[in-house]
Amino acid sequence: MTPSISILIAAHGDEPHLVNSVQSALNQDYPDFTVILTHTLPVPPAITALADQRLKIIPVPPTSTPYQAAVKAAPGEYVYCLSAGDHFYQPTSLTEVSAAAQTAHADLLVAKVIRLENNVLYFPQHKQPQPRLLTTNNFALLARFSVAVRTLSGNLIQRALLTEVLATTAPNTNEQILVYRLVQQAQHPVESSHLAVVWRERSDHQLPALDWEALPPLSPLKQLLPPAAQRIATPPVPERISLALGIDQGVEAHLAPLLYSITQTNTAPVDVYVVATQLSVATQAQFAWFNERFANLRVVHTPLPAADYDMIRQLADFGHHGPLSVYYRVFLPQLLPHLDRVIYLDADTLVTGDLTALWHSDLHGNLLGCVRDDGSGVTPPPEDPTDWWAYKVLGPAGKDYFNSGMLVFDLYQWRKYNLGVYFYEFLRDTVNLYLLEDQDALNFFCQGAVTYLSPAVNCVTKSLQRNPRTLLDTTILHFLGPQKPWKMTFNQPRVQWPAIAHYRHVARAWAQAYQPELPVISILLDAALDEDYLIEQLESLLCQSYGHLEVIIVTAAPAPAPESPLAQLLALNEPLHLVCQAGPTTAHRWQTGLAAAHGEFIFLLGPHDRLTEPTVIVQLAALQRKYAADIVTGYRLTYLPARQVLRGTANSGRVQELSQLTLPQLLPVGIGEYQWTPGHLIRRTAFKHLNWTAPLIPQLLVQAPKKIHWEQNIWFHRKLSDH
Repeated sequence: MTPSISILIAAHGDEPHLVNSVQSALNQDYPDFTVILTHTLPVPPAITALADQRLKIIPVPPTSTPYQAAVKAAPGEYVYCLSAGDHFYQPTSLTEVSAAAQTAHADLLVAKVIRLENNVLYFPQHKQPQPRLLTTNNFALLARFSVAVRTLSGNLIQRALLTEVLATTAPNTNEQILVYRLVQQAQHPVESSHLAVVWRERSDHQLPALDWEALPPLSPLKQLLPPAAQRIATPPVPERISLALGIDQGVEAHLAPLLYSITQTNTAPVDVYVVATQLSVATQAQFAWFNERFANLRVVHTPLPAADYDMIRQLADFGHHGPLSVYYRVFLPQLLPHLDRVIYLDADTLVTGDLTALWHSDLHGNLLGCVRDDGSGVTPPPEDPTDWWAYKVLGPAGKDYFNSGMLVFDLYQWRKYNLGVYFYEFLRDTVNLYLLEDQDALNFFCQGAVTYLSPAVNCVTKSLQRNPRTLLDTTILHFLGPQKPWKMTFNQPRVQWPAIAHYRHVARAWAQAYQPELPVISILLDAALDEDYLIEQLESLLCQSYGHLEVIIVTAAPAPAPESPLAQLLALNEPLHLVCQAGPTTAHRWQTGLAAAHGEFIFLLGPHDRLTEPTVIVQLAALQRKYAADIVTGYRLTYLPARQVLRGTANSGRVQELSQLTLPQLLPVGIGEYQWTPGHLIRRTAFKHLNWTAPLIPQLLVQAPKKIHWEQNIWFHRKLSDH
């Protein structure tokens, strides 16, 4: 059974398009409704001429407000508020909104508002597929993004609820506050996805602007915590440093450089708690190696209990779309009950200095120690900081928005004030409104209860362009954003090169210490130094995750100028070695490079070639070890820049042993890989007794007893012609 509804239109009587408002209300196909029009000025004759029994026109008494007068006269179980001059989107709007309210069992339903300007309709950009429960937790955030919760227009309200709220509200209260009080007192308030009201925008009738002063607090923290000076004193900070990491399979393979960096920069004992649902066998072996090798480091796998993981998983039902691991830090207080303090780090960080001072930071009774974020997490960073997300959400407090990649947690206070329960409830209510996931959650919930630390302890590399800083002046580097140092990071600003090079140096040092038995592989690059493509080539080599790697750059050109990009790369990256004026032909240059190389295996690249991904050399080396091969060959991709066409063979990953084939049988294999000198990992001994004036590959194939062909695109050739 459909409830009766009274449509309330509060008017002065002289609003433009008021007739259209009333007419659109009377045209609704809902079976049981009335229209209550209140006025403080004479009503236009065009409205009185409508002569519809469902329309009631009521003057507003001096002792009442328009809405108070309207709700007193409303016979419906529910009232629907329509701003004077606006109109329903379509004749079925009231039916759809009422059905949505009944389905959601809502006593307050807030519908979306469509803006009409110069006869053009502008629809809301974001439309959630399901009704959203309105709470005191999410109202302050919703008010920043949604006009619908700043105005009564478009709201379907249980008449008793509206009567109760109006009775205790001052006549001049703005509608944003009025809606908030309705949310507070409603049993089941929801924001609907329905489009019901068209707001006719004109100079005297603008959509309501956000009233920052009238906003409620973003979180309940101020009610939960006493002033800082009166908070519970945390026990003394122990000498043993505790770190926590929350990881998933996406970053598990990149933990080792971070752990190794701790051992190289800290003498104090450090416990690292790695929060993960599960770990691969390879990662567990790495943890065991660290624990056996370094007396000052203890790595502890801290599994997330099934009940906690289920709570985090439920956040996806409330609108979270990213990795669940970003919220593991929420459960640190109960995961680490024996600790009163912990430093939390994201997996894309690197420790570059002693952590002792950071560990002993005075938090002044606050919940977190953190570093302000200057907006560098947004791509591209805003030229005007006030255009950044933090200012749009927090207003003037946006300047205090902090980055969550490094946090000093006072776990003792989180537990003593039982904040985890309230924080999870806050997450559940607001998670679908975040742009920066857990970082937003912590900023919104902990506002006013954090201590700001030096940027050196969370140096975001993307911010170095704005705020230059040397590596010696950092404690923690944070490689924020999609371009990580373990990936190919093309077009990175040169100011970031030292940080990227340092990360890769640490990663190589760890790999060499962890697997010292692996052979050195030398990549010989025949380079054209005046070519822009050279930086891209070198980046594809420097990002390789194989630790025992050297790159010999051979060229016929003279040495680069000291201020050139190549000179900077050479100075920063120890695997790079440049041999200039190495000979007039490719064969001369490769012969010169081979003499300078130390590797047991050789990989050749030409001036238009690069590798396709960071694990190419690791995978080639693994195949070589598995099959004890003298040559391991992969597929080639060809790019035609003029036509922007990429040609290649589908990756199957299949491995073929071709040792039994004769030379004439080998040359046509695949798409002609054995007609190219690049693309082969070759045992150095196969280069003995070569005739460098003759084609190299046939000679190498003859001298290499065991040959492996891997059906995988491993190198990339840029062909300058269209054919």
